[in-house]
Amino acid sequence: MKFKEYKKLLAAVTVSAMIASLPGAAAFAAPLDDFNIFPPTKNETVYVKTDESGASKKIIVSDQLQNVGDADSLSDISSLTDIENIKGEEKFTQSGEKLTWEGEGDDIIYQGEADGELPVSFSITYELDGEPVSPEELPGKSGHLKVTYHYNTDRSQTGGRYIPFLMVTGAVLSHDHFRNVEVSGNGHLESDGQRTIAVGYSVPGIMDFLDIDEDKAEISDKLTLSDDFTFEADVEEYEAPTTGTIATNSIFSDINTKPIDSLKSLKSSLRKLVNSSNELVTGSAALSSGVQELQSNIPALKSGVGQLASGSSDLASGASSLASGASSLNSGIGQMQQKVDSSMPTLKNGVSQLASGAKALEKGIAQTAKGAQRVSNGIGSLNENAAKMAAGTDELAAGAQELTDGTKTMAAGVSSAKTYIDQLAAEAGSIDMSSLSEEDQAKLQTVINGLSVVSGQMDPSSAQKLVDGAESLQNGIDQVDAGAQQLVGATAPDSELGQGAAGIADLLSSDGSIGKGVSSLRSGLDQLSSGVVTMSSTLTGALGQLSDGSSKLANGASGLSDGAGKLKDGIGSLNSKIPALSSGVGQLSSGAAKLAKGMARFDSEGIDKLVGFMNGDLSDLIGKANRLLKNSQKYNNYSGLAKGMDGSVKFVFIPDKEEEE
Repeated sequence: MKFKEYKKLLAAVTVSAMIASLPGAAAFAAPLDDFNIFPPTKNETVYVKTDESGASKKIIVSDQLQNVGDADSLSDISSLTDIENIKGEEKFTQSGEKLTWEGEGDDIIYQGEADGELPVSFSITYELDGEPVSPEELPGKSGHLKVTYHYNTDRSQTGGRYIPFLMVTGAVLSHDHFRNVEVSGNGHLESDGQRTIAVGYSVPGIMDFLDIDEDKAEISDKLTLSDDFTFEADVEEYEAPTTGTIATNSIFSDINTKPIDSLKSLKSSLRKLVNSSNELVTGSAALSSGVQELQSNIPALKSGVGQLASGSSDLASGASSLASGASSLNSGIGQMQQKVDSSMPTLKNGVSQLASGAKALEKGIAQTAKGAQRVSNGIGSLNENAAKMAAGTDELAAGAQELTDGTKTMAAGVSSAKTYIDQLAAEAGSIDMSSLSEEDQAKLQTVINGLSVVSGQMDPSSAQKLVDGAESLQNGIDQVDAGAQQLVGATAPDSELGQGAAGIADLLSSDGSIGKGVSSLRSGLDQLSSGVVTMSSTLTGALGQLSDGSSKLANGASGLSDGAGKLKDGIGSLNSKIPALSSGVGQLSSGAAKLAKGMARFDSEGIDKLVGFMNGDLSDLIGKANRLLKNSQKYNNYSGLAKGMDGSVKFVFIPDKEEEE
C-alpha cells in the first residue's frame, strides 16, 4: 500500500473530526463510509475519542446496513446503547441484542455508544529535551520534543487469535510551532511550506506472529515493521497538533478467499494487496475532491449568514421600538389614572353640593309657600308675614346660587372626564395590535370597549341642561325675592297685592311649576349622584386592568427586545467567524491534496518493497500467512453481527481536545 493511500485515510479522519465538531452536525455520521472500497452487508466504523496519552475516553459506533435485496425489514445484532437512526426515519424493535429494522427497501445507518474493550489501541509518550513530560505540561513550552506512538493488539478481544491491523497515524505540524521535523523508519514527511505532515504506520504484533528464525536474519531485517512510530521536532511555544489514527484489517481480509499454497500464490496475493492500495488511492482522490467542493460552497454560507445577520438587526430594531412604545403607553395610562383619580373627588363633591343645594332649595320653597299662603289668607298681617317671606326668599336665593354653582362644577367635571376617557380610548386604539399576542390583543380590546361604554354614559349636554335649569330657577327665585322685598315695603293692603300673594302661593305649592321643578331637580340629582358613584367604580376598575395589561406588555416587549439583541449579537459573532471557517477549509483542502500526493510513495516503499522481499526463500512463512489471512477474515465486527451477515470494521481514533479545553 502506498503512502498516498494512508495519508488520504488520515485526511478522512481529520475531516470527520472537524465536521463532527461543527454546530448542528450529526455526531460522527461516518463520513468514511461514503467511499468504502469493500462494501459489505454491514459496514462498521468505531470512533474512539482519546486523551492526549492515547487512552480511550468514549466510543461511538456508526453502522451501515446495506439493504442489498430491498427487504422490508432487516435483522441485526448489536451490543450498543443509545441507538439512533441518523440518516432516515426508519424505526426498530429490540429484544436483548437483537434489532429488527423497518427496512422499506432502504439502507440503514445508525449509531450508538459502546463501553467494551478494543482489539487495537495505542499509547503516546512525550520527551522534552530528553526528559519525560506529560501532555498537560507541554502547552507553551519550547525545546526539542520527541513523541512516540506505541501500537498494541489485544487477542483477548478477538477470540485469542492474532488479527493483523494496519494502523496509520497522521500529525499536522504547523511551522509556527514545529521546526526540523524527523520521523522513524516506518514514517514519512510531507510539507506545504506552512506545515509539515508526519505520517506513521505499523501492523502491531506481526513480527511476533511470523516469528522468523534467526538464520533468516537477512529476511527478518528486511521485513522488520516496528510497533512504534516516532517523530521529533524543535518546538516553540507548543500547541497540540491536529492528529488522527485509523486501524483496519480489511486489506488483509480481502486479499484472497483461498489458502496460499505456494510462494507464487503468496506473491499473487500480495499483488492483489497492491491493487487494493490503488483502489484506496482512487477513494482518497474522491475525498480531496469533496473537500474542494466544501471550500467552494463557503461563499454561499457566508452570504446566507450575512442575510441572517441583517434580518436579526431589523428584528432587534423593531423589538426595541415595540418596547419603547409599550413603555410610553404604560406611562400614559399611569398619568391618565392619576388625572382620573384627582378629578373624580371633585366631581363627587360637585354632585354632593348640588344635592345639598337641592335640599336647601326644597326647604326654602316649602317655607316660602307657607308664607305666601298666610299672606293670601290674612292680608292684614302682611308686614309681619312679608318679612318672614323675605327671609325665606333670601334663603331660597342662596340655595339657588349653590345649586347653580354645583351644576356648573358638575358639568365641567363631566366634560373633563369625558375628554380624558376619549383621549385614553384614542391612544389605546392607536396601538398596532399586529405586534401583540392574541391574549394581549383581547385584553386591549376589552379596555377600549369599556372606555367607549363609560364615555357614552357621560353626556355633557344633560349636565348643561341641569345648568340651564338651575340658572332659570335662580332667575325666578331672584324675581320672587324682589317681589317679597316690595311686599315688605308695602304696608297697605290692596287687591293687586292679594292677588299677587295668591299667585305666588300657587306657584310655590307642590302642584305649582316651581314646586314641581324643585322636586324633579332633586330626583335628578339623586340619580346623578348614584351614576357618578357607579361610573367612578367602573372607570377605576377599567383603568386598573388597562394599567396591569400595559405593564405586562411593557415587560414582555422589554424581554423581546433583550432577546432580539442577544440574537443579533450571536449571529454577528457567527458571521465574524465565517472568514476563519473559510480559511480553515482552505487549509484542509490544501492538506488533503498534499496528503493525496504523498500516498503514492507508500506503494513503492511499502507494498512493492514487501513484494520484493518475497523473491527470497519464504516458503516457511506460507502457513503462517494463511493463518494470518484466515484470522483477519474471521474478525469483521466490533458491536455484533447477525448470523449469515457479512461485515467489515475499522477504528478511527480522534483526540478529544474539545472536552479537555
